[in-house]
Amino acid sequence: MENLFLNNKEKITSLSFFNNNINNLLSNLKIDFYRLDIFEISNLFGKNDIKQIKPEDFIFIAKNFNNSIPLFIDIPISLLYSDTISDLINFYNETNATGLSIDIKYSETNIVKQLKFENIPVIGYSNNSNIKFDKIKDYSLEFQSQGGNAIIFENFNDSIIESLKSFLMISVISDNFCKNDGIYGKISDIIGLSDKNKRMLNFNELFIETIKDFNFQCKKK
Repeated sequence: MENLFLNNKEKITSLSFFNNNINNLLSNLKIDFYRLDIFEISNLFGKNDIKQIKPEDFIFIAKNFNNSIPLFIDIPISLLYSDTISDLINFYNETNATGLSIDIKYSETNIVKQLKFENIPVIGYSNNSNIKFDKIKDYSLEFQSQGGNAIIFENFNDSIIESLKSFLMISVISDNFCKNDGIYGKISDIIGLSDKNKRMLNFNELFIETIKDFNFQCKKK
């Protein structure tokens, strides 16, 4: 598992886990790992606050994961404040996950270290570009020191990503094609289900046009 995150010549390719049907379509592509992304789940469930996402929501999606590609699952916010690590370990065991992913702003806790002690791989993520650089640097170094395997940065500009990569020994993955160790993409952004990314496939527009055509053909009969 450790080799997955080494800084090899070939960049890491990672995607959010959407469902098994999409995974099957991608079976011939080289995807290094999937991530069950709390922000994507929140959007798909129509919830504005990620704190509303419960552990059962993750388990419902992840327990049917049927792919040999590693799957990392974002830790539900409620489990970050559990009195013991056992609740988090039980959550992990109820899924088909390879490992867990945690917002690196929680790196100041001992969660990462405790999970690594239990031989559970951990990756980090951060998608708040409003955090001051010195703060994100501190979070990143703390996460690395506790044994984290890699960090996904979203919504940061290229210069910040390159600066972070310059002092981190673990793999730096981001949502843009800059000088990093790999790329991360949310399926809902890539196929145009969200308003964030219209440079690739706009599924909403394609779907609407298809329905219009279907309706037109129906009315003609």
